[in-house]
Amino acid sequence: MPKLANLLQLKAEKDILSEKRSEAEKFMKVQTKLYASTLDELTDRLKKNDTLLKNLVAQEEKVDKKADLEKIKSNNFYVCNKLEKLEMRSKIINNTVETQMQSFDVDPLVKVCVEHYTPQAQSKAVTLIYETPGVHRLWADKALFRIVLMNLLSNAVKYTPHGGDIIVDVKDYEEDPDNYMLINVYDTGTGLTTAQSETIFDDKNFLGDETGKNGLGLGIAYHFVKLMGGKIWVESMPGIGSDFKFTLLKHK
Repeated sequence: MPKLANLLQLKAEKDILSEKRSEAEKFMKVQTKLYASTLDELTDRLKKNDTLLKNLVAQEEKVDKKADLEKIKSNNFYVCNKLEKLEMRSKIINNTVETQMQSFDVDPLVKVCVEHYTPQAQSKAVTLIYETPGVHRLWADKALFRIVLMNLLSNAVKYTPHGGDIIVDVKDYEEDPDNYMLINVYDTGTGLTTAQSETIFDDKNFLGDETGKNGLGLGIAYHFVKLMGGKIWVESMPGIGSDFKFTLLKHK
């Protein structure tokens, strides 16, 4: 009888733990949805503010006020960008990223991304060029591709010193030219050590980041490239620069 009583007690304790675990999981799902919807709402409002600020900057004639508006616009963009990255991180963690794979010419999208960061690069006297314009067809998700390239360009502009160079290159992947395209974002920035290059896409940096300063953009790029069936890596030398590379399928 004591043995039976012990077994019944263990079962009761197991049932209680299971119930508590279930309640905790439900709570986390609710919190995650609330977190994601709040980020989405805040990002949407900031984007609307950005449109208003652009109009105000265009209408303002006084130089000092115009400069103040530009600073507000810049801060608004920074916050919006950070919120978008946190929202993407949340979706990656919860496996809720949706992909819409399709065949498309990536050239116009690359040009848009390069043009977006050109003013920021020019403010540092950094030359930013798209070296190989032409028809380059991919089988990928347009939205995810844009995010990957924007994150890599943001990283390159941030770490390339005054007077440096950033080159974007799209070409057939030499190891499998029939099936894969290679996209390069090369910069003459501060560069990385071998140890940093080997761990820069480590999930410990991305998922364990409590500050939001430990390579959120690169972590998102890694996961999105992986979702699209490609791979991403970096070749770098301290003081010389970094060459971020990723491959994607050319066709289904």
